[in-house]
Amino acid sequence: QGVIRENEVQVMSAGTGIRHSEANASPTEVCRLLQTWVFPNQMGLKPRYDQRRFDPAGRDNQWQVLASPEEGEALYIHQQAVYSRGDFDAGKTVKYPIRYTGNGVYAFVLEGQCTINGQPLERRDGFGVWETDAITVEATTDTELILIEVPMINKG
Repeated sequence: QGVIRENEVQVMSAGTGIRHSEANASPTEVCRLLQTWVFPNQMGLKPRYDQRRFDPAGRDNQWQVLASPEEGEALYIHQQAVYSRGDFDAGKTVKYPIRYTGNGVYAFVLEGQCTINGQPLERRDGFGVWETDAITVEATTDTELILIEVPMINKG
């Protein structure tokens, strides 16, 4: 049992079985979260849970890795997938290089407006890009983004 607070990320592997439920812990405040599911790179894993707070300064005009298969880099996940967040000032242009061959990237705009590979996006828009080595993000306004790099073919 636990509470996820602002700037925290949780990972969970259901593995061989887990019981899970969620509820807003506050009777007065609105809860806003983003929940995604990624197939693991193998089946029959032991259930596990981890949660960590990330310093917002670590994503100021740069990509902050939140979860990846690289031990010690961020929260560990069982897949060649990378979750990154960036908070970019208006007018800033930044690239995101795809880390794993054959992966694509799904971008989700938390706040602001930007253009990704020529596609204009606004708050709460999502955009997928694949068959590329990198994407280019141009922040039109102050923009907060989540990038989810995932395999485009399920190898598991």
